Amino acid sequence: MTLWQTLLFILATLHAGAGNAHGEAPCELLAGSGKAPMAVHFQEVGMYGYGRPGNVVREEGAPLYARALWLEQPSHGGRFLFVSCELAFITRNVKDTVLHRLGQEAGLPTITEAALMLTATHTHAAPGGFASDALFNVSTGGYHCGVFEGVVKGIVAAILAAHSDLRPSHLLWGEHRVEDDVPVAWNRAINAHLRNPEADPGIDACRTHLALDRTMVGLRTKPVDASAGCSIHWFGVHATCVDNRNTRISGDNKGHASALMEQRHPGLVAMHVQAKAGDVSPNYHGADRGLRRRSARYRRKDHGHAHAADNGALQADAAERLLARSPLDTLAPSIRTVLLHVPMDRMPVDADLVGGREGLTTAPGCYGVAFTQGTPVDGKGAPRWLLDLAWTFSFRRERYQGPEARELIAAHGPKRIAINAQAGTILGEKPDRSLSAKASFPDVKRQAAHMGSEPLVQQTVPVQLAVVGPIAVVGLPGEITTVAGQRLENVVMDALAPLGVKRVVISSYANAYIGYVTTPEEYAVQTYEGGHTLFGPWELAGFQTAYRGAARQLLSDTAEAAKQRAVAPPSHDPELLLRRSFKGSCPPALQDRP
Repeated sequence: MTLWQTLLFILATLHAGAGNAHGEAPCELLAGSGKAPMAVHFQEVGMYGYGRPGNVVREEGAPLYARALWLEQPSHGGRFLFVSCELAFITRNVKDTVLHRLGQEAGLPTITEAALMLTATHTHAAPGGFASDALFNVSTGGYHCGVFEGVVKGIVAAILAAHSDLRPSHLLWGEHRVEDDVPVAWNRAINAHLRNPEADPGIDACRTHLALDRTMVGLRTKPVDASAGCSIHWFGVHATCVDNRNTRISGDNKGHASALMEQRHPGLVAMHVQAKAGDVSPNYHGADRGLRRRSARYRRKDHGHAHAADNGALQADAAERLLARSPLDTLAPSIRTVLLHVPMDRMPVDADLVGGREGLTTAPGCYGVAFTQGTPVDGKGAPRWLLDLAWTFSFRRERYQGPEARELIAAHGPKRIAINAQAGTILGEKPDRSLSAKASFPDVKRQAAHMGSEPLVQQTVPVQLAVVGPIAVVGLPGEITTVAGQRLENVVMDALAPLGVKRVVISSYANAYIGYVTTPEEYAVQTYEGGHTLFGPWELAGFQTAYRGAARQLLSDTAEAAKQRAVAPPSHDPELLLRRSFKGSCPPALQDRP
């Protein structure tokens, strides 16, 4: 914190203290916000999310933004930075590089890994190609330095803008239930959802709009100088209004919601953030065939861009109603953060989370056949009969018959394994020895050199918690279904009760990406979401165990525990190492940049 910011904080605190006679709590917080565009427009780079060959960048469309909120508690040294990016997901190499570059900025305080939460809106109309996990680059044309550079620069610029904007502020929060008749979201995996004992028995295929969490949680900064500040709105619904044939960059519904609020309130930085979105779609899914056909026609008309604007407006309107609540609850924030790196393959889970059964573990990361079949309304995959034939043929071969293979298959239960992400095999073969030779998989061949001994997707994942007063934010490195998210929130709420936490909110697509998190009941159905649940039927219990452990660490006030939690930024430059690895995929202008 600079000298002028310190003086301003002291003066504003005295002013706010004098205002106590009028009922306003003293200000104990510095808050700053900022946003910056991410320069990621590169022709013919594949967009990430649908895995469709023609879904590539050809039109620029609206800019994609990174938005940042910086919270600082000078009296206790607490610090939390929250960043929302209009991207499909966040990757570990992006966060490592952002931390490294922030560490090189003169005059900037040390930002630890635990203090920074990077999240994504999960738009499917943004370019991919910026991951260090090779599998994520397969459908996007390979790793692309230009996209990676644009993402990192935009995030860093937004954070620096937020730091420059630090000023004494109050922090308010509230909730708003989006009315049942607002056509904003539907559960797209209703058959799996209804397997859960928590499911409302009155919900069926005609009422999928009720099979989700319709509560929007909002956080708002109120600077004492009456400037616009920042607002964050958590609401779970996929950013898949724009379809899988689109070629124009778009922030989809979340991007439109943020832009609309910022137009209505000049100077405001508005973030519309994902929550429990795993089984929630913005596209109609239900028993009304006429409505389903009309919805599909509307989406096809312009590849869904008008639908994204309309859906975003519904979310923005809900956020406006939330902010109009009188009064919002004012927080007296004490900021605490923790981040652990947890090995999710074969991780022991707490017995009380799995009906008292001892000795259960998660499984090594594998994708199921259902993953490649896609979803019924957001993006269909390959024909089921073709996938069934390919899997059956491969399953009968010797590579699936050994004791190790049988153990892996048993660990994943009903999942029919198509991709072993830990071993780096597709239908039991290394990519360069099987599918890469076929014309329909050209990008697998390009990525085969980077699919050697490394897993296709990371098996050790970041688990992050941030507590700001009575609110706990769960940074989840994936997408979680409605009921699975509720179970995780309940575990974290119980664990953090001693801190006075009253609300837990999941911020998904945070810090890394490992796919979906489903309940065991949903996993057994093996819809797309279950097939994309990498670590087997007990993955949710694994995350519950991990976040419970993180919460216990957070409860410790010892200096040594705090020191262990404060993981410093990387001392090396992750981006340089990554560029050397994927150098052939980099534009010439970036290949030799120091």
